[in-house]
Amino acid sequence: HCAFKSSMQETGWNIVPFLRAVYNLFKDSPAGRALSVTTSSVFPKKFCVVRWLQNAEVSQRAIEIIPKLMLFVEEIEKN
Repeated sequence: HCAFKSSMQETGWNIVPFLRAVYNLFKDSPAGRALSVTTSSVFPKKFCVVRWLQNAEVSQRAIEIIPKLMLFVEEIEKN
């Protein structure tokens, strides 16, 4: 059960802050969510430090939405 946690720690990548930031980008920003709703119905899932098994789904969702997230950030930067 700790394989996901161990692999995240061993890589040295900042995966946990990234997963939290992606979730909070839409959770804390109603305008951001509203803009994104027009192009996507798939949103990030919440990362939980003590539920490592469920975080595999969180990571998978983040991988799925990265291209749309990049487009979203580009559009925000343009305006």
